[in-house]
Amino acid sequence: MIWFPSVSHAALYLLSFFYFKGRPILKGELKKEIRGKIGEMVILEKNIEAYPEPSFLWKQLISDIEYPFAKTEKVSEINFISTLELILDRSSFGYYIITVQNVINGETRAKTWGINIIEQEVEVDSVDKSGCHEGVGTGIGIGIGISVVCLLLVLLTICIYRKHLAAKKKVPEERSTKLLFDKF
Repeated sequence: MIWFPSVSHAALYLLSFFYFKGRPILKGELKKEIRGKIGEMVILEKNIEAYPEPSFLWKQLISDIEYPFAKTEKVSEINFISTLELILDRSSFGYYIITVQNVINGETRAKTWGINIIEQEVEVDSVDKSGCHEGVGTGIGIGIGISVVCLLLVLLTICIYRKHLAAKKKVPEERSTKLLFDKF
């Protein structure tokens, strides 16, 4: 039987039907490693396109610690950002994973990404260089000061020696003249 709407049934019928059949979508990238120093704050961030809204789980592999205080922000219907903020201490360095999981039509799909937090080495060269330059500058200053003092001592010695030598030469002449006057 075919039904034809009559004037009494005339209206606009709009049927919206959304049925997503298929696999859950999970796409995203994460840096391979991040460097930091003890006491520094680092932010691990995962931007992911997913449908439906996924769950996020951050975990440190070496200690098997889960971080439930990670934040998740919904940017759009299919875009989410999960962030984990850490203040680094000795135990914070190592490999972290984020597992993103969602379920659709009874199908569960999970994907895991990893990031390694590496302790940033203190730049010994720059510290040593600045220390060396200060030490060298101080050493040069002391060396110049000692050299000036030595030079003054040498000049003083030469002056004293010349005066002494001149006095020694005058003494015999004076004696000889005195002797001459004594005879007369």
